[in-house]
Amino acid sequence: MIVYDFGQALLHFGYVPSVRGLTLAQLVGQWRDGQDQATLTATSLDWAVELCAELLRALRDVPAQPSWALFRSQMFPDWWLYPVVSSARIEADGSIEFDVNMYRVPGVLPARAAA
Repeated sequence: MIVYDFGQALLHFGYVPSVRGLTLAQLVGQWRDGQDQATLTATSLDWAVELCAELLRALRDVPAQPSWALFRSQMFPDWWLYPVVSSARIEADGSIEFDVNMYRVPGVLPARAAA
């Protein structure tokens, strides 16, 4: 569940800032629903699969193994972003909090994403 967002993070997925109670599945679904079929075919959901794998690695304290899957921002269609799990913490109530940062990819895109 998304409990805190910073800056324009949610806008890249098609939500307004400060929406509370979103699940990762809702975030991915909103992003997917906002893509046209050509864009979705070119980018796929590889970034979401990789993000889930990185969340599991963070839980298990295993080093990251990124495949560098990108996604296109809904706010700025010329922007391509890469989500990175930067930390995981176990809270006092037993819940787990992850920090996920999104980095804009500068320059020329990989051939698959640019298709």
